[in-house]
Amino acid sequence: MAQPCNSFNVSLINQADVEGFLIQNGDCTEITGDLVIGNNVENLNGLENIKKIGGYFSMSNCDKLQNIEGLSNLEEIGSYARIQHNPQLKSLVGLESLKKVNGELFYISDNKFIKNLDPLSNLDTVNGIFQIYLLDSIVDLTGLNNLKYIKDDFSIFKNKSLFNLDGLVNLKSIGGAFRIYE
Repeated sequence: MAQPCNSFNVSLINQADVEGFLIQNGDCTEITGDLVIGNNVENLNGLENIKKIGGYFSMSNCDKLQNIEGLSNLEEIGSYARIQHNPQLKSLVGLESLKKVNGELFYISDNKFIKNLDPLSNLDTVNGIFQIYLLDSIVDLTGLNNLKYIKDDFSIFKNKSLFNLDGLVNLKSIGGAFRIYE
């Protein structure tokens, strides 16, 4: 059973916030509201117990963040997910347990050092739009092998090293448009 955290919405603006999260919330496994990661965060160690975010997940403009391994048990995001403009982020390692994004959008953008989507290998459902934008280091979509369902649009654009769509072997349904451009 999920054990909710003491806070409904969680904003981790700096590394001290991240380090204090586990102390303040014990063994909670679910953030019932939103999780926002701020730009002075260096890592997400201490969030290993979190299995579900009930609201949205936003990790944008995190200039110091190099990894997200602390999210290693995250299985579900209740609303949208945004992973964008993280200039030091080298990989999505930490999202291996993610199975479902329920919100209107799953947006991965402008993380120039991410070389592959392999850590998303358990993702099977996006109940909204799925966008992969400005990931200039990825060459294929390997890692999305278990993705079966996208409720709305699937947009892949401005990924200058992407040469094939390998990895979409199990995709059964896209409820909206399938866009590939630039």
